[in-house]
Amino acid sequence: MTIVEVKLLDSDVTIRRKILREMTVQLNKAFEIVQPKLTENIRVVVEFLIRENPTVKKILSGDKLLGELGIPSEETRFGDIISLLKQQVEVKRVKARVVGGTRIQGGLKILAIKSDYTEILSSPAASFLTKKGVIIPYLEWLLTQGVRILVRDYVVMFGPFKGSRTGLALMRKQEGSGFRIDPPDAGTINNNFITRIIATIPDSILENLLDKRLSEVLNRAS
Repeated sequence: MTIVEVKLLDSDVTIRRKILREMTVQLNKAFEIVQPKLTENIRVVVEFLIRENPTVKKILSGDKLLGELGIPSEETRFGDIISLLKQQVEVKRVKARVVGGTRIQGGLKILAIKSDYTEILSSPAASFLTKKGVIIPYLEWLLTQGVRILVRDYVVMFGPFKGSRTGLALMRKQEGSGFRIDPPDAGTINNNFITRIIATIPDSILENLLDKRLSEVLNRAS
């Protein structure tokens, strides 16, 4: 019977640190591979939730809200807005590193839609020009103006009307009245259809997507 004796030259602490350092190297490689695919997956989820949002569905389905706002070519115009919202969703890598010699810190961070909406509201798709040369910032109305009166002394009359932008409605002069967005669809800078969409993304979906992508990478490496 042969007895093999192994002598460890490094202390337990040194060995632990070496193991953790090697783990960070492998994790950073995995994060780099996973990042673009995970970004794509999450953007698909976000687009689905946008299109399922009640306010967005009213616009894309030709509901009353579309007639009130008078958005021309709504599918194309709002499709551009959806694309912009998707592109703002990103997965960023936070480089893994050993902290205190005992644990690893780092991972993947999901950056959602920018809360000031500057890029989206400055898009040509966020507003339109009427035949009278008036700019209608319909998306700003939806996202930031709440239930305040947007057009004074006018009311929306529902058709159909051949002369309207959507064929659904027209604005008529009526002193003392005013047009505003109904409360279910009205939004403020901190509470609008976009913030409500982000709030509906379950953590479990993000965790499952991350687990799936990391497992694929680590299984190929093993």
